[in-house]
Amino acid sequence: MWNADSCCICLSFRGGMKLLLAWEIFWIWCWFMTSQFMWTGEYNTFNDGGFVTKNVPIILFCTFLSLASVFLTGLYLFHTDSMRTRLGLVLSSLTMLVVAVVFVIGGVPVMWIDILAMGYCLAKTWKHYASMKDATEGSPGGYDEVA
Repeated sequence: MWNADSCCICLSFRGGMKLLLAWEIFWIWCWFMTSQFMWTGEYNTFNDGGFVTKNVPIILFCTFLSLASVFLTGLYLFHTDSMRTRLGLVLSSLTMLVVAVVFVIGGVPVMWIDILAMGYCLAKTWKHYASMKDATEGSPGGYDEVA
């Protein structure tokens, strides 16, 4: 049941990573909606989620984290499957977990669901990374690219 080739039992690993990418892109949209008060001067319903949704440095920091996550996940999905891009998936999942933790600390308790989902995603991406590392350790040409 717990293997690196599937997500949530019913999806392939790549299918799960496509869902992760869609979630990250959704977060970029949420950050855009949250940050509109910076140039309009008016708060909207996206700013009703505690102090974290009205704090400009936190919004900018989390926006850049989310952008980095989209980039790292996209590299794995659309460029190549290598040790580096698998490690990028781990970092991407960890980054989205950090964003969810920031939200819970900032007063958005519903993000506990996101913490659970990103924790699961982090565990799956780490297992996926470790499976390649275990399979390629000791190979004479290194382990940057998958054959």
